Amino acid sequence: TLNMMAFVKILKKFDK
Repeated sequence: TLNMMAFVKILKKFDK
């Protein structure tokens, strides 16, 4: 879903 895509984007943003 689109929410899933946004969630992944957030995870990547915080990914270290």
